This record gives sequence, C-alpha cells and structure tokens, in this order.
Amino acid sequence: MLVPLIVSAALAAAQQSAAAPPPVQPPITVTGQQPPSAEQKVCKWSGTGTMFPKRICMTPDDWAKAESTAEGDIQRMREIQHGARCSDFRC
Repeated sequence: MLVPLIVSAALAAAQQSAAAPPPVQPPITVTGQQPPSAEQKVCKWSGTGTMFPKRICMTPDDWAKAESTAEGDIQRMREIQHGARCSDFRC
C-alpha cells in the first residue's frame, strides 16, 4: 500500500514539473551605448615638453582634427616670424 502511494506522488510531481515551463525573461537592452566597433579609440604616446610620456587616446576623427589644428598653428607661427624678420623691408 505504501509503494503505490509513493509512486503516485512521484508521478504527480513529475507531471507538475513537466507541465509548467520556466518563465521567459525579456531580453536585456542597454540604452545609451554605442557598438564597440563604432568609436574605437586610438592611443598614442606623447613625450614632448615633459619628462614622463603621456598616453593620449582619441577617436580617429579627433586625431585628424587635432593634427589639422596643429598644422594651422604652426603655419600662423611661421607667418608671424616671417613678418617680424621682414618688418624692415629687407625680405
């Protein structure tokens, strides 16, 4: 009498666990993040003007802007130096 009771209890437990699937979780979405390949940063070491080199990381677009700004600054300095030398009309 005890064996059929245990078997029926085990059978009922197996049917309940098989009948109820686990709850489905919605997919996790994170807002405000860009894909990792979209804005990869490029790091360079800068050692001018200091004893310790410094690691600078920027996007390729930022590096292009910094290089064009530096070239424009150098050109303006050359024009100022040229004007200072040639102020007495010998050039």
